[in-house]
Amino acid sequence: MISALYVDDEPGLLEIGKLYLENSGTIMIDTSVSVCDAIRRVKTVPYDAIISDYQMPEMNGIEFLKYIRTNYGDLPFILFTGKGREEVVIEALNSGADAYLQKGGDPVAQFAELEHKIKRAVGRQFSEKKILVFNRLYAILNGINSAIVHLKTQEELFREVCRIAVETGKFRMAWMGIVDPKKNELHPFAGYGTGDGTQHSIQLPIEPEGFESSRRAVREQQQVICNDVDPGGFVHPSATRTNAHTYRSTAAVPLFLHNTIIGTLQLYDAEPGFFADEEIKLLLEIASDLSFALEKMSEEEQRKMAETQLLEKHRQLEDAYLTISASEGMIRTYMNTLAKNQRQLGDSRRQLSEIINFLPDATFAIDTQGTVIVWNKAMEAMTGVLAIDIVGKGEYEYALPFYKKRRPMLIDLVLKYDETAASRYDRIERDGDRLVSQVFVPHLYGGRGAHLWFVASPLYNEDGAITGAIESIRDVSEFSKTEIALRSSEERYRRIIEHADEGIVVIQDGLVCYSNPLIRKILGDYAPEELDGHPFGEFIYPADRDTVTERARRRCAGEDVEPSYVFRAITRTGEIRWLRIHVLQLEWNARPAALSFLSDITDAKKNEEDLREAHSTISLLNSITRHEIADRLTVLRGRLRIARKQTSDPDMQVNLDKVDTAARDIFLHIKKARFYQEIGTGEATWQHVAATIAHEQALLDIRPITVSIDTGDLCVCADPLFPQVFFILFDNALRHTSSLSRIHISAIKTGTGYSIIWEDDSTGYAGENKEQIFRLEFGKASGLGLFPIREILCMTGMTIRETGISGSSCRFEISVPTRACQMTADETTVFSPARV
Repeated sequence: MISALYVDDEPGLLEIGKLYLENSGTIMIDTSVSVCDAIRRVKTVPYDAIISDYQMPEMNGIEFLKYIRTNYGDLPFILFTGKGREEVVIEALNSGADAYLQKGGDPVAQFAELEHKIKRAVGRQFSEKKILVFNRLYAILNGINSAIVHLKTQEELFREVCRIAVETGKFRMAWMGIVDPKKNELHPFAGYGTGDGTQHSIQLPIEPEGFESSRRAVREQQQVICNDVDPGGFVHPSATRTNAHTYRSTAAVPLFLHNTIIGTLQLYDAEPGFFADEEIKLLLEIASDLSFALEKMSEEEQRKMAETQLLEKHRQLEDAYLTISASEGMIRTYMNTLAKNQRQLGDSRRQLSEIINFLPDATFAIDTQGTVIVWNKAMEAMTGVLAIDIVGKGEYEYALPFYKKRRPMLIDLVLKYDETAASRYDRIERDGDRLVSQVFVPHLYGGRGAHLWFVASPLYNEDGAITGAIESIRDVSEFSKTEIALRSSEERYRRIIEHADEGIVVIQDGLVCYSNPLIRKILGDYAPEELDGHPFGEFIYPADRDTVTERARRRCAGEDVEPSYVFRAITRTGEIRWLRIHVLQLEWNARPAALSFLSDITDAKKNEEDLREAHSTISLLNSITRHEIADRLTVLRGRLRIARKQTSDPDMQVNLDKVDTAARDIFLHIKKARFYQEIGTGEATWQHVAATIAHEQALLDIRPITVSIDTGDLCVCADPLFPQVFFILFDNALRHTSSLSRIHISAIKTGTGYSIIWEDDSTGYAGENKEQIFRLEFGKASGLGLFPIREILCMTGMTIRETGISGSSCRFEISVPTRACQMTADETTVFSPARV
């Protein structure tokens, strides 16, 4: 069950939203009529997601979003509002909103879409956390398996396990305890981390408070999980008052030696509910590997003890031989004992080999002569070569399955580094005495090939002398495919930027790091080297230079600076051009930089000032009025839908339908009012034609008319009110044609760009009316008619004409110039225009 908080200053909208969203039974909604109340709730209730309106009295939705991102990280946040301006959308997404949805229209479809966005955002966050958790645990498992191979004593192993759990696995703290069977007590043996995020070895008290989970694990002989630790519980002595309660989950697992519990491993994590079923399985696998390693270490210790005893007996026999003549029987006994101990030594070596044999990564080892001494089962699975067929062989026999020829591999470079052999790898990294690399091997898996990750390390004897080397190999083909896809995506975005219809500049430390062709043309047809590496201030009009520089300084200092503004630039010829800039922060070569989008607005600037003052006052009043009416219309239409379901009276159903139709007409009038206010006031944006038509179709009940859209991935650079063109065409067809049954919309390439074709089976227009229908006077009988269409299109150089056959069909042809159209399947480049 998903728990979500819905915040809006309209109680009726909260009530209807709660009814619709909880209808599926998968979401539980709490409501709040103010942001202050919502903040108090978030501090006490662990919500899975937040839905918020934008325009609210105490704090708007963007400010609330920034508060959530600052204090609650990536908690899913969906902006659900009647505000549809472009800058609101951009600021919401830049501030970290997971989704944006506009109010208005059919409440059933609207709240269904909101429910889908909530589930998708919560699911995506849950999946990302799961992947990070598994990566942490697998990293611990790999690190521990590597430590098992290299470390010789139980003390070294315990300390390394705790260090790996904190540094590699990112746990707050880890400790391991040893059971004293005589006193039936559990004593801390090794620990790492302090619970406050610092990473160092820690000294643990003999009877630490808060280790009850490990004691229970010993008593019950099974894992003990606590996924909701009391914040007032165990605090390590080294933790301060401010950072003491930095973990909320803990897990303790027992460690066995020959089926007897000898100790425990306990891990602490800052996240409540961390240890789910899959995490517990991996934790048990780690404990199993540790128990197996302890058994082998115990057997090795017993072997060494027996060997020491054997040497002592051998010395005693030698002393006895020098002082007295040892009998043949004594010598025979000595030899038998020696043979027995040698057999035990061989058994111990075989057991150590079995540890390597069952490692998850493909692993093999060679001696200093290059002879294979270990070839585990994972290697058999990867290469198809059985251990019995390769162990004991040299002369680079182990390279044949990978390269179809005998040649040195990474394992040989550990024993003797050779530049020629190393050059066959794209890159080799050194980690202490280990070598790490990655390369594509084309001959594996029947010629399908695979991207493999290699790590090789020398083997040492007790005296520290190298006795051989070991190499582990992992198939990382899926990761490599992801990297290739990422590089392809980067190349695609580079091409988009190079051909963008806006000037783009990256500025770092006041210098131009990158400039696209358009901005170089705007400033006077500069070559790349004439801009890149030069101070950007050289191209700014002197009177505006201080303002632009000060904004950049404040932005670098972390202040909240408006990203979009206007300034004057100087071209190569000395001409002054007005530019609109929009600045985003980014990392460039691992350092902060500013990504600036610049548009030449010199021509528009001449008339902008007078128009802005008059339009601002009218726009504010109309926007507030439309917002309030739109909220109440949503509540009204939602109530009407509920009322339809609660009554079976036919007369009442007819009256409810009429009320709903009137409400819809009010909504359409609001939409028209916004259009006539905002036409030509917004900057042109790229818009996906098919998606735009489908959205406008959904706003009108056009059943049973058949609508087909065949415009492909055509995108046009048009006025933000471009969607109104198709809304008006749909509305016009419904109002004036009773015999309409089919509408087909397509796109064809022409010599000057693209044509968007609207065709329907209505009676069309008479020849003398084909141009009159786009005039203001023609539509006075029923509103403004088709007059606004031509006004919207001409803003970006588009034209429209009616080319149908009178009495047979209606056909509108919209001509889009080349500079204002492109075909793309990449939806990330498509800007969705603001909606009412």
